[in-house]
Amino acid sequence: MMERIESEVKRSEQARRREVEKKLAAEREQELQRVREELAIRWREDDEAMRAVHERDLAEQMEHVVQQFEAERKVWHAQSAARHERELAERLRVLRAELAVEKEAEIERVKQQYEQEIAEA
Repeated sequence: MMERIESEVKRSEQARRREVEKKLAAEREQELQRVREELAIRWREDDEAMRAVHERDLAEQMEHVVQQFEAERKVWHAQSAARHERELAERLRVLRAELAVEKEAEIERVKQQYEQEIAEA
């Protein structure tokens, strides 16, 4: 009879232990689920924050590229204007030289004409 009571006590303790283990397992699962949900929220927030940082970095890089382009464009225009100014100055110098040559030729022609007229007179 004692053995039977002891056996019943053991079975009762095992059943109670299984119930406690089930309860603990359910609590652990609930805690795991809560942690998973919390992590999912944090990951989503982190993703959004990283996306915002990435977008800001891209905007800053784009602004830097635009500023660099504008600076290079200004330099190019300045160089182009300086080149054009040099070309115009060179053309003016050539035209003045040609004019001087033509002037000298005209003076020489008129001088010869006067000399001829004086010689004929």
